Amino acid sequence: MTDLSEVEVDALAERIAIRIVERLRTPASEPVVTTGLLSKGDLAHALRRSTPTIDRWTKQGMPFNDMGSYRLYDLAACRCWVAGRPRPGRPVKVAPPRALSSSALPSGVELRTRRGGT
Repeated sequence: MTDLSEVEVDALAERIAIRIVERLRTPASEPVVTTGLLSKGDLAHALRRSTPTIDRWTKQGMPFNDMGSYRLYDLAACRCWVAGRPRPGRPVKVAPPRALSSSALPSGVELRTRRGGT
């Protein structure tokens, strides 16, 4: 094995860096469809999930269009559904209740409290 000079090492490192940048800029595989109706496989690819996950989500209520023997999925509707669904094992974030104050009420509306538990 021959030893490379510092100039050769720098030139090789620059060529490698250029190839890496080119690879990162090239799409990984086929382009992902971002609009329209998709098959289960295309939806799984677009959402980066498996087809069994798509089947499970469909059973849990993810929207689809029934086309007889197969289903088509609207990518935008499915993304909204996925973003809004509660996830098992993760707490659902609920905004804490705000205390009512008379300054928050519209003019002419009075805040009264019940006394005696009635």
